[in-house]
Amino acid sequence: MTYPVEITNTDPRIIKIFLEFLRKDIKVDEKLLKVQIQIHEGDSLNKLEDYWSKVTGIPRKRFNKTIIHPNGKKHGKGIGTCKIRYTNKDIYLNLKSSLEVILQDIGV
Repeated sequence: MTYPVEITNTDPRIIKIFLEFLRKDIKVDEKLLKVQIQIHEGDSLNKLEDYWSKVTGIPRKRFNKTIIHPNGKKHGKGIGTCKIRYTNKDIYLNLKSSLEVILQDIGV
């Protein structure tokens, strides 16, 4: 079983907030942070990988293979979707436990 701590979003602000949480609050091993983006056919793979590398501060060599979807309504208009993944069993289980306590406290 893998233990991924991850987020997927198109908004670079949300990606940056998540990374700040992982880096500053959780103090993850930077070398284990991975990125995967999803784009549409015809979008510039190099341009969008460069864009997300700059947003995340993660070099392209730590990007997983980009997923390319058939042309869609946003072809050429968007910046793709970015997934940040960090895999660590202890961190995953600690975050899961903390989330369960929070959800219980708010009655969810």
